[in-house]
Amino acid sequence: MEPPQAVFESDYRRLGRAVVGVLLLLAGFMTLVVVVANQPDLGPGVENLLILAFFGTVPGMLGILFNSLRRHRWSVSPEGLLVEEMPRVRLTSRRRRALIPFAEIRALRRLERGLHLLLEVETRDGRRYVLGEALRPAPPGLDAFQAALAGTAAAAGHSLPPVREGLDGLSRPPGLILQAVLLVATLPLPALVLWMLFVDPPDVRPRGEG
Repeated sequence: MEPPQAVFESDYRRLGRAVVGVLLLLAGFMTLVVVVANQPDLGPGVENLLILAFFGTVPGMLGILFNSLRRHRWSVSPEGLLVEEMPRVRLTSRRRRALIPFAEIRALRRLERGLHLLLEVETRDGRRYVLGEALRPAPPGLDAFQAALAGTAAAAGHSLPPVREGLDGLSRPPGLILQAVLLVATLPLPALVLWMLFVDPPDVRPRGEG
């Protein structure tokens, strides 16, 4: 493979996966708390189990957040677009690598997510790859990289589809509403759990005791 004509590298956060994972973890813990609170005859030691589950939830949430942090590198060469995706924190997720021929690129999108710009490539078999603009400017910029991608493809005899502007799913009205609902729904959970564990813990007594 020939040396790349242009390279762009940036951090990428899989926000959707992180939000869903954290909410599922919290929902599981809250279910355990509710079950114990409504079953006072489960026996002694259940309170310790709840405390262990509470402190186990914290590293679980950190693991989910670390898993969502990725480092993406795109390289353009006459053979096509080389996509490399790797975890920002080692051993927290798998690596992904693909060489996309220019002829296999079906759509190019430039999406806005808050203060970030994302360049998305969709292949003819439906796979999608996303490149985000880093918080710190990195040469070449996203504009220059996009121009290099189109120019290299044209030099190789391929005309890429026009780049469509749009909003990322989380930045559209349904995504914003979903984020607001999830935020409102999860805000009371930590206070409720702490209250049930330490202020008014469930009455867990051995079976047979009145």
